[in-house]
Amino acid sequence: MRADPAVSAGLPVEVILRRVDGYDVPVSKTRVELPPGRHRFMVDCRVPEAGVVTRFVIDEEVQASRSYRLVADATARGCREVTLQRD
Repeated sequence: MRADPAVSAGLPVEVILRRVDGYDVPVSKTRVELPPGRHRFMVDCRVPEAGVVTRFVIDEEVQASRSYRLVADATARGCREVTLQRD
């Protein structure tokens, strides 16, 4: 599962994975490996142009041998939503 810098609505967006299942994820990490099953992700989404950070909690099921990424839906005012999507 990865959280990469991205572009949404033509704006640069930073999606930062902060915590998985109660365990802190170092800011320098953009990828984590997880066993299959249901997980809870705490994610910060930042639109540098807006100067706003929005925190999301996502509960999702992941499957074995699959790759996932966090995807932000953002506007110039900030992030509206972050979802976990299969690659």
